[in-house]
Amino acid sequence: MAARLNPKNDERARDAIATTQLVKRLNGFALEEKDRQTNKPIKMSPDQVRAALGLLKKTIPDLAVVQHQGDSENPIVTSHTVRFVRPDKEP
Repeated sequence: MAARLNPKNDERARDAIATTQLVKRLNGFALEEKDRQTNKPIKMSPDQVRAALGLLKKTIPDLAVVQHQGDSENPIVTSHTVRFVRPDKEP
């Protein structure tokens, strides 16, 4: 087996997988989905929800603190385009 080029990649991959699993579980609970293995509704105790949210805060950046800034001479500009498509006429 070849030597690993960067052992930190393994750790990051495990963290990403764990984060994905937490997000899936919380989403399933919030959306009242069924567990794939048991086919029963996903249940989480308040302590489990709090723990999952605490772990997610450590791995996913809080979007409330992300800020886009531009300098005064080159401000950030956003542009939106709306395209209307006419549906096919039914016979």
